[in-house]
Amino acid sequence: MTEKKEFGQFFTSKKIAEFMTKWVLLGNPKQVLDPAVGEGIFLKLIHQLSPATQLQACEIDPKMVQRFRNNNSYQVKLYEGDYLFTKVQHKPDAIICNPPYLRFQKIDRRKEILQNLKNMTGFSFSGYTNAAAMFLVKCLYELKSGGRSAFIIPYEFLNAGYGKCVKEYLLKEKALAKIILFDSKVNVFEDALTTSCILLMEKGCCDIVEFCNLHSVEDLTDVSLLNKKRSYQYTDLDCNAKWLNYFTGHQESGRHLIPMKDYVDVKRGIATGCNSYFTLSRAQVDELQLTEQVLHPCIVKAPDITTGILTKHELERMENSNKKMFLFDGKQATTKEELQYLKKGEESGVPQAYLTSHRHPWYSLEKTPAAPILFSVFSRNHMKIIRNETQARHLTSFHGIYLREPNDTKENANLLYCYLITPLAQRILHQSHREYANGLDKFEPGDLQNAQILDLSLIEDKDRKEIEQIYLEMRRRQIERAKIKGEMEYLEKLEEIFQKYLE
Repeated sequence: MTEKKEFGQFFTSKKIAEFMTKWVLLGNPKQVLDPAVGEGIFLKLIHQLSPATQLQACEIDPKMVQRFRNNNSYQVKLYEGDYLFTKVQHKPDAIICNPPYLRFQKIDRRKEILQNLKNMTGFSFSGYTNAAAMFLVKCLYELKSGGRSAFIIPYEFLNAGYGKCVKEYLLKEKALAKIILFDSKVNVFEDALTTSCILLMEKGCCDIVEFCNLHSVEDLTDVSLLNKKRSYQYTDLDCNAKWLNYFTGHQESGRHLIPMKDYVDVKRGIATGCNSYFTLSRAQVDELQLTEQVLHPCIVKAPDITTGILTKHELERMENSNKKMFLFDGKQATTKEELQYLKKGEESGVPQAYLTSHRHPWYSLEKTPAAPILFSVFSRNHMKIIRNETQARHLTSFHGIYLREPNDTKENANLLYCYLITPLAQRILHQSHREYANGLDKFEPGDLQNAQILDLSLIEDKDRKEIEQIYLEMRRRQIERAKIKGEMEYLEKLEEIFQKYLE
């Protein structure tokens, strides 16, 4: 598993490999390249089906190179090293690939790679581009005109900001023919929590893309038999948009939607660098004899909040149940006990952690203020949104939503919260999410900033008063810990109010 993490290796199933192989062989290629060959499943199939085809491969992992040589006897030109820095001798007329699944932080010489890609293509790709997308771009550049390619790749780039240039390049080269999307609940790779799609390409030959949905690997059949597909002309595709919406053809729209950034700022939570040291429970605080001057109330984990409205009563409940909900601020330390705790951190190696080693002093924390609305970074089926009435700060499990002036009032925060929890708002917001495996959704701050919301300035005073009353009733019931039997009734009332402003 260590090698897999280092090189981002996750191996292709035979069913998927057979499907991808058939696609590239439909073009009758003379020269096929696999730039991340691994154990060689693709080339083995190509050799079996088309023995005369010349084969090239690249592999960065020395141990995998040895395994490949030991397990395969057919002739192949094998380059040992990183494909992103490898110049192949013969320009292939077919490329088939399961590229490494490495996030941008793990890529060595990232800036150099991006500059090389810019020199090749003329496109300035984002620094957040992952290794799989880098492989895709370089392969497409090196593929002969008219050549075919099949990639299995995380579909994160379809919705991520860094994917904009990648999508533009695919369209510019008139290469993208089909995107086959696996449901996020399907683990295509047993040992990887990642989303997956198959890209089928034919360089210079396409002006229509088919978006195909699959719920199982077993649904992979002959390319021509794929169903549940939607076709779009290249000219109808917006590279700034979230391309996952093209698979359903469903775009929530309304005359009165605005980007959330017109109304709020979205900021990620505080990254401490060592939660086990910087976050404390009441029992730990008492044992260490720390004073209130070095403590900030804080939401450490999303599951710690069990109500939609965070009040002082809920904070007291968390404190009494001994949840970690205090953030240690070492810059305010003055007492003997507080200074001893700083020394304990030094002795246990906290200053050598990545984030703390880049801070001066190591125990200084980000000055992120309490946010009136908290938005859970990860979710399944339903987005967790919290109205924060307290001064509790939040760590990275939540993003903070801050209303801009002149909208920064308690009443407007209540109004925005009531809108965001409705099924209507969540359907619209869902268009801006990123999907991970097992049905896990993620929002980055930029995703939320650009997400569409109702222009709340349009809400009339009469409706504002009714919304406020509904909010106060939900709040009262939560404080009393009463079961909200009529919770759906509240949401239906709120949705009915907001819906009429979108019609």
